[in-house]
Amino acid sequence: AYAPGSHILEQRKLLPLLTEPGDPSRYVALVIKGASTVSRRIRPAQLLTDQALRLYPQVNERCIRQLAAPDSFGGIAPAAVLRADADKSVLYRVLGQMNPDVRSDRPIFIAQGAADTFVFPFFTDQLHDELIGAGNDVRYTVYPGIDHFAIAGAAQGDVLDWFRSKLPPRAEVASNDSRSPG
Repeated sequence: AYAPGSHILEQRKLLPLLTEPGDPSRYVALVIKGASTVSRRIRPAQLLTDQALRLYPQVNERCIRQLAAPDSFGGIAPAAVLRADADKSVLYRVLGQMNPDVRSDRPIFIAQGAADTFVFPFFTDQLHDELIGAGNDVRYTVYPGIDHFAIAGAAQGDVLDWFRSKLPPRAEVASNDSRSPG
């Protein structure tokens, strides 16, 4: 997983502090969109400010980079995306269930950029510790100076090497792939 989002419920506490328009607003809109697919009781029109609601259709029309534009969610401060007086209890319940407190029988690779300002390394550190605590086989690599958009390229070599180390040797693959005629 490249800079996986986690602890979204905990991150909501940061929203009131983010009073300048910018990139994180798009993630608030996307989180609302995703959560609304989990529960029909989450209604964006009741949660979003008027300005954010006017832009909300863009989550279905624009790519993530375009949502950061000044004529989109990038033009709104994260603190101004959600209505202060909205009942967020259902949203918070859904967000609380999203953190992957899971046990996987497959190994997990997590790559995180130390300079990521979208998926904060602190939360990925916490996710790593939780996954290890649940008994998972996790390789976690932090890349100094790398931000959210550069992590896939920065980690590519390590990820490919990791995948190769998990695959059976080529001779074993070839012998398992042989098919008998007819």
